[in-house]
Amino acid sequence: MTQQNAAMAEESTAASKALSQESTKLARLTAQFKIGAAEAGPGRDDTGRAA
Repeated sequence: MTQQNAAMAEESTAASKALSQESTKLARLTAQFKIGAAEAGPGRDDTGRAA
């Protein structure tokens, strides 16, 4: 049981590191986008807008 717990902890640590790296990558990618302040305001409604 102890070996199983150790293996699960190791897998969890690896998954956590991978998720952290992915979130950092996503943050870098999304930082490249520029949006206007008027477009980014709360409550913006795109319904009825032509595609």
